[in-house]
Amino acid sequence: MSKRIASCLCISCATTVALVIAQYWLTATDSGQLGNTQDEIAREILRSYLGPALSEASKLIGLAFAAIFALSMVATQFRGSGHRVGAAIAITVAVMLFELGAVLQMPTTALTLLESLGLQKPLYYLAHSGISPKSIYLAAGMLLTLVLVAALLQMPKRVYLGLVATCFIVGGAILVSQRPDSKAPIPYESIYIIGIDSLRSDAINARITPSLSELALDPQTVAFEDHIVGIPRTFPSWIEILSGLYSPVTGYRHMFPPLSKQRAPLNSIIRQVNKYGYRSIVHSDFAGDIFPRVNLGLHETHTPNFDLNTLIRVTVLERLALFLPLTQLPFFSSLFPATDENPSLTDPHRLALRAQTSITEARRRHLLILFFSTAHFPYASHWPWYKKFSDPHYTGPYLFKKEPRISLLEKVSAEDVAQIRSLYKGALAAIDNALGQFFSFLKKKDLWNSATIVVTADHGEDLFEFAGIQGHGDHLAGENVLRVPLFIKLPSRLTPKRRRLAFTTRAVDIAPTLRGILDKAPVKSSGLNLLPWILDASSKDPSLYAYSETGIWFGSNKAFYQKQRIKYPGIGRLLNVDPGGTGLVVLDRRFAKTVAIAKHRSLSSGKYKLIVTTSHKGTNFALFDRKADPYCLVDIAKQEKKIFDRYKRHMLGLLDEIDSENLNLLERF
Repeated sequence: MSKRIASCLCISCATTVALVIAQYWLTATDSGQLGNTQDEIAREILRSYLGPALSEASKLIGLAFAAIFALSMVATQFRGSGHRVGAAIAITVAVMLFELGAVLQMPTTALTLLESLGLQKPLYYLAHSGISPKSIYLAAGMLLTLVLVAALLQMPKRVYLGLVATCFIVGGAILVSQRPDSKAPIPYESIYIIGIDSLRSDAINARITPSLSELALDPQTVAFEDHIVGIPRTFPSWIEILSGLYSPVTGYRHMFPPLSKQRAPLNSIIRQVNKYGYRSIVHSDFAGDIFPRVNLGLHETHTPNFDLNTLIRVTVLERLALFLPLTQLPFFSSLFPATDENPSLTDPHRLALRAQTSITEARRRHLLILFFSTAHFPYASHWPWYKKFSDPHYTGPYLFKKEPRISLLEKVSAEDVAQIRSLYKGALAAIDNALGQFFSFLKKKDLWNSATIVVTADHGEDLFEFAGIQGHGDHLAGENVLRVPLFIKLPSRLTPKRRRLAFTTRAVDIAPTLRGILDKAPVKSSGLNLLPWILDASSKDPSLYAYSETGIWFGSNKAFYQKQRIKYPGIGRLLNVDPGGTGLVVLDRRFAKTVAIAKHRSLSSGKYKLIVTTSHKGTNFALFDRKADPYCLVDIAKQEKKIFDRYKRHMLGLLDEIDSENLNLLERF
């Protein structure tokens, strides 16, 4: 026995080392973040975070080693060299099938490897052939089961009986653990704030988002038809949603606030409902790494973190492409939480299930934030969603995902654009399917009728509709990025008299409206409680102006907005990291003032939008017709001078109220 174990250890070590060498020989990945390659920074991170890097690599490689060792022990159980070779071949085929199934389930786990081997297109065609990952798993499982049964029959009788007994014990334990939870949620009146990253207002339809379309038809649901976000970047947009304050007021004007800002308590709707006995919980994948970086008062935070510790683990896992599919298997995914920080590996169904577990365990009324990131670029979803709207005959480079290019504009063909949009639709469909399961859970647990449910987005997305632009946060033209859906399902104790509100609303209106639904006194807010207009059909529509501003520009290119801005360094020079300390990434304070003054600003209300741009040539005010000119191509300030003057006065008055320090600087240009 000892010789066999030693032999299997040698085989396992040799095979694992060979796979690691083959992995690095076959693949070559760049170290980068936010679209910029920063090899020098990556090397510095590795020096400071060697421990986490080794830990993550050893976990994944160790898992592969353990699997190889177990299978080699099975193969060597057979008597006779011919039988052993046959068993080894069968096991190898089964493992390769498992790997193929995992890659077909989530192609982005091995995209670098597939590209290096020229297998990206064959996998795409296989995905469209109708063969599912489950069928491949089934074939692999059957083959492996045959080998295991044959190996068991050759074991001594007492060993065989012992293994059978162990299987019964383990199987029984699993069945017991899967019993219906006796601690079912108690039907309290709870609040669910559901965010879908990059969700555009024109993406809601029965074909792509049937669950959201069904929610919109619920008699308790109110749809807001002209809802505008204040800043189309995830971190500051969520702060506006939760605080009810514009970003210049809170100081969260970009994704990299200073540590002092991250640690200071923020008076949000979360802190407010905590006072009334709610348990506050957030669940998210990679885009939700913002929540640990702000002091919101949450009781539970189930999200990845945007720090160097996490980023180095993600980088290490990405470079182990041969082994990465293991991290997506249900048995092993919990061992690698860093994969949730990887934009290419999100699974909204896994996220929704985690949220359901938290609800079951809460055992009291709760506020739950559920934020899905899959629709954020690179629009990478799992099977079958990545192929649901794709052309099976597409042969371009964007088969499974599409990262934006920051340093230059891209020339993409009509076929490429169609594929990119299909990936985006598939990502939304995956989220919607998971959301449908989540809604079914709430109904099954008798939580639906009493629940307040808010569904919205932190921003929308440009998908090459005009000016060759993909992404969000760089400009304020058009409707694709600033205008997003907002649905609010009221609890059954309230009856909406208006199911659709056509007037302009803002992200900062959500928090005060939630306080109104809870029948609590208002607190200081930039927004408005919209409940009176929901409950009274005769109330006159308010004339609300939605203020918006751009985020940080990560780089320079030939886009139209780059010609209308104050220049500052690219993202590599803008950010500071704290290697060996907190590991958090923050904006270099030397550039904070420049970043703030350089922002483009807009004011949207009804038919018109005012856009303010600042460059070294001066500050420019332009007025656009949102209906007749949806991409803001023709300035009508001279033709509509009275309207232009009114919007300009309102903008200057608002800036004097929320951003007076920078208004003084703006007036100098």
